[in-house]
Amino acid sequence: MRILGRLRDEIGADGTGMLPPFQPRFPWLSGDLQTVRNTLVREAAGAAADRRLSLPITGQRGARLSIAVTDPAAPAPDHELDPHADEVPRPNGRAVLLLHGIAGNEGSVYMTATARRFSARGWRVYRMNYRGAGPSRATSRAPYHAGLTDDVRDVIAALPREEFPEGLSLMGFSLGGQLTLRLLGEDGAAGRDPAVRSAVTVSAPLNLSHCQKALERTRNRLYMRYLVRDMKRELGNLWPRAITRPGDSIDTVRQLDNHVICPVFGFRDAEDYYARASAIYHLADIRRPFLAIHGDDDPWIPSGDYEAAPWPDVPGTGAALLSGGGHVGFHDRAFRDPWFVAAALAYFDKY
Repeated sequence: MRILGRLRDEIGADGTGMLPPFQPRFPWLSGDLQTVRNTLVREAAGAAADRRLSLPITGQRGARLSIAVTDPAAPAPDHELDPHADEVPRPNGRAVLLLHGIAGNEGSVYMTATARRFSARGWRVYRMNYRGAGPSRATSRAPYHAGLTDDVRDVIAALPREEFPEGLSLMGFSLGGQLTLRLLGEDGAAGRDPAVRSAVTVSAPLNLSHCQKALERTRNRLYMRYLVRDMKRELGNLWPRAITRPGDSIDTVRQLDNHVICPVFGFRDAEDYYARASAIYHLADIRRPFLAIHGDDDPWIPSGDYEAAPWPDVPGTGAALLSGGGHVGFHDRAFRDPWFVAAALAYFDKY
């Protein structure tokens, strides 16, 4: 593990003392196997929603986003995360808002695993469903995109503050991580209070153009097919004509972005969208503590973007670049849930 940015000076070059070591679980020993495990292995039922919030979308009359809420639990001590625990966790006054990845929703395995474990540690957990995703599908009319931070900002503003007197944190996965970093950077540049205490991202794309070029490599053909299939399914009910236009063959995410996202949101083309939405151009403006977790064998997102990123000179900010982990994988031999859950809890304990 290598620590990048200001965090390197605070917690050491290898994160010793705060983050647990990452040890890939057999047989998931490559980046590809780590990445596909969530699809190949069916986990037990995840965290149930104790209740649900329905929040309006600014500028879309009658449209609403669905937020699953998991309230703090009071289970037996969590020996997997803290083998020395001898007290039952109690509500700690903190909450986390989870943001899912592309073609995901509140029920994605990384969302439910994180919600279950955070709730067991006394956190309140909000799982956001973007426009057209999961339960929001029935109440919203437009797709989401990688720069649509206003929706996240609206959700944060609408959450009941009395439910987290000790503060709200953000945790974003893949595209949700991109939204998290961009939002923090936008608010930092504008001098706005993002109303969040800290953040963790997992496998966040920093430069969207670089990520698309990586996805378009021959080795990633199956990943591309999987993503495009799920995105077509997600968007097809919203814009069927855009996806089934006669003579058009949509086989890549870039083509889908050109045919659907760009016309709807006013981008000139996919490259214009990627340039205007990418989080890497907003990193230096972030003023809140954050930890960006990334695996150097992620088949979708180049690790070089993390090594070259302009991490802000702000205490508590930076990245953990791991040897292994794949894309939103991080299946570790020491933990039942992915390593990033234990790492996020350890980080949030400090920030």
